[in-house]
Amino acid sequence: ENKLDKLNQRYNETVANNKKLREEINALRRERLVFEQIYKKLTSELVKKKKQMSEIVETVNNANKDRENATNELAELIKQAEQEKEEFDNQIASINAKILEEKARKEALKAKEQDQINMERIYKEAKEEEEEHAKKQSK
Repeated sequence: ENKLDKLNQRYNETVANNKKLREEINALRRERLVFEQIYKKLTSELVKKKKQMSEIVETVNNANKDRENATNELAELIKQAEQEKEEFDNQIASINAKILEEKARKEALKAKEQDQINMERIYKEAKEEEEEHAKKQSK
């Protein structure tokens, strides 16, 4: 009987120990579920963050390409403006040279015209003197 009591007591202790272990197992299972939910949430957030980061990197790359294109376009426009300015300066210089030539030509024409007027005046004066001289001699 004593042996049976000891076995029964040992059985009850084992049942109690098993109950305690089941409770620990159930608590650990609940804890594992919480950790799995947290893990899924963190994994999902990580995927979202990676996607956002990828989009940001793509946006930055596109912005860099746009900036580079704008810089190249600006350089081309500056080069074109410099060429146009040089052409304009050359045209202005050419026009100024033509203006100077035209002024010189006009001055030469004025000088010739003045010479012609002087020659006509001298001729007229000489003719008048000759006529006066002829009148004086005929008297």
